[in-house]
Amino acid sequence: MLLLSGCDPANEVGLDVLPDEVPATATYIALPGRAATVLRDDSVLTANKANVIVGELLDTNVGNTTAEAYWQVSPLTVNLATPPSTTPVADSLVATFAINQFNGTADGGLKLNLYELASGFKDDTAYYAGSAGLRTEPMPLNSVPVDFRLRYDYRKDSVLATPWIIGSTKKRLDSTRVLLPIRVPITSADLKMRLVDKIGTPTFNSRDNLQAVLKGLALKVVTGSKGALVNINPSAGDTRLTLYYRYSAADTVRRTYVFSMGNRNTERYFTKISTTYATGPLEVFNRPASTQAQDTVTADVNNGFTAYLQGGLELGTRIKIAGFETLRAKQGRIVINRAELVVPVKSYATGVFAVPGQAFLVEVDAQNRPLKNGSELRTVQANGNDPTGTRAPAIVTYDAATRAYRVLLTSYLDARLNDKLLDQKGDAFWLLPSLPASTGLSLNRTLIDAVPGQIQLKVYYSELN
Repeated sequence: MLLLSGCDPANEVGLDVLPDEVPATATYIALPGRAATVLRDDSVLTANKANVIVGELLDTNVGNTTAEAYWQVSPLTVNLATPPSTTPVADSLVATFAINQFNGTADGGLKLNLYELASGFKDDTAYYAGSAGLRTEPMPLNSVPVDFRLRYDYRKDSVLATPWIIGSTKKRLDSTRVLLPIRVPITSADLKMRLVDKIGTPTFNSRDNLQAVLKGLALKVVTGSKGALVNINPSAGDTRLTLYYRYSAADTVRRTYVFSMGNRNTERYFTKISTTYATGPLEVFNRPASTQAQDTVTADVNNGFTAYLQGGLELGTRIKIAGFETLRAKQGRIVINRAELVVPVKSYATGVFAVPGQAFLVEVDAQNRPLKNGSELRTVQANGNDPTGTRAPAIVTYDAATRAYRVLLTSYLDARLNDKLLDQKGDAFWLLPSLPASTGLSLNRTLIDAVPGQIQLKVYYSELN
């Protein structure tokens, strides 16, 4: 059972220095929070984010996660005014993908194939982590799967240039570590011929025109392989499709035609993410929820009082604060000097995934449904802002020194106690690693320490005379 800590004078609760906004005569109370893990994968928009994820990784804490990426393609090189007078010849076609991070291992266990889309993106469709993948042609465009591994040239004590470069574990004179793009040589003669035949024609004038020849590409994991989840930077110059060609078989000059794949202003792309949850507390998420209660897994003795917070999937932590009524009974007779929510993280929270650097709070009702202000989620607003607004969500920041997420809720608590919110339907919070408007996409994860008494809303208030 969770118990409220007693009300104490603020200068007698073991604090050497009170926060500036708290007078020495203030009273301190800690309201405890209970936690549960909530799944909301059908609500994570992954289209045109700042990064794309591909790969497969088995993690004993949660389960097996697979990610695949779908891309539109647009002409980037300025098209010739007219087709060449001779018949152009395609030398090669190569897709490259700039990478900036990976989780897991780089031992060759993960293998990737590139496919041509058989059905394109739909203009009236939004794409989420849980969306169905787009239909692809049955055969990959590359004849040999690309494997994700460290490669070395020991004679030079440097890393080989293709197809993957993660960085040498041996000390180099310049002490640098490099991360070069995924490189997928396309061996499909049919696609090369279809593209080279359209140089100088209207087909290469726009993305829409190109759809008749190439609807897009999909980067997928080879069935049965796993070992890493890789972040791709879509806006990097190295994320592209490059056609190498000559004007004729006798031409000695090798030319290039470049196609863009990750410009969010001209192309659409998205990540499809799916997880098979491991046997244990979270395996309930493998089954469609028939009730709102089944959307959560309570943090209790059965799972070591652990709740999860992870982007992409998307696992959030539901936090219900006990004891609001204690303060509400003093309505009109107290002033909230300061309120801070503290959500500790378990000491072994860092592992395969990095801890998310920030999170957000969304109000939910007693049926675990997110509340909305019009079409917008009712996010808890940053301290000092209109608590009924949606434009300034409070950022719950991870403090590595104290190993806890922290956020000031002074304005929110004042509004809640004095009927300044839109209504009193808020029953709990969802702590989420991202919001629909967030530009980034990440699978970073942490484990919330939900042992009774650990999660607290720390409140300082003064009695009015």
